Amino acid sequence: MDADTVGPPDVPSFIRESSTLFDTLLGDLKLLSDIKVSPENKGSIDRANIRTIFAVFEALSHFLRAQALVLHKLGHSGLTPSQVKDLDPDLRLTMRENLKISLGAIAALRNPKMLPIDFNKSQGWSHLLAIEAARDRITHPKNVDQLKITDSEVKSFNQAIRWYFRQMVQCLGLDMPPHLL
Repeated sequence: MDADTVGPPDVPSFIRESSTLFDTLLGDLKLLSDIKVSPENKGSIDRANIRTIFAVFEALSHFLRAQALVLHKLGHSGLTPSQVKDLDPDLRLTMRENLKISLGAIAALRNPKMLPIDFNKSQGWSHLLAIEAARDRITHPKNVDQLKITDSEVKSFNQAIRWYFRQMVQCLGLDMPPHLL
């Protein structure tokens, strides 16, 4: 089924479901940030943070793709035929593809004056790929050493989050919150 034959979802229920999903995942991150970090639990908290932020990235990417599809269906212009095809809800995408497609499509519709994100030259994207590798390692460990999160990976984690949310705010054409400046 391609994106041009798919009708918009029931928008109110979709918004409600997305809101509940975000609230749940952000609650998970808040809970993790409220835990007093000690040498005994630091590794567990770092691993949980990485797994949770990737769930947030996936959920937001899904939401942005769905929002772009709804806007397209409602007659908003700005998407190329390739971008419209990439919004097909039946497409199975990798996390990387999903992030790139969702940010590109929503920027084309909501902030068309924004220059495309150059993922090949983006330091933030490099940080995101570094924590993706850590996420893959900790979710498919072959030995206990693979569960360790390095200080460098924690720094990449923080930089990737900041980069992603900056990109999302910019793509949506919103004012940048002071904590992301």
